[in-house]
Amino acid sequence: MTDSRFAMIDINSGYVWGVETAANAVAACRQMDQAIGGVTRAYDEHGPRSYAERRGQSGYIVHAVPAEFDVDDGQDSAQIAAVEAHPRVAIVLVSDASGA
Repeated sequence: MTDSRFAMIDINSGYVWGVETAANAVAACRQMDQAIGGVTRAYDEHGPRSYAERRGQSGYIVHAVPAEFDVDDGQDSAQIAAVEAHPRVAIVLVSDASGA
């Protein structure tokens, strides 16, 4: 299986939180979260048009992007639009898996 490149937009802020190369959308979100310290999260993947982002839960709208694609300012409106121009492949909701 070859890895793909994914860009994640935070549901709450609307900002691009990261771009990762991974086997799938959940793996990309997990990789990104681990890099920023979110290692105790549980992930719940939904279809790209499921409207799961409206549940009021934290998570990411995940887009498939080209291999060379990157973002250097996730709050920049042009860079957010560049991510949104690529296919939405999943909505990944996250929750605390630590049991707290």
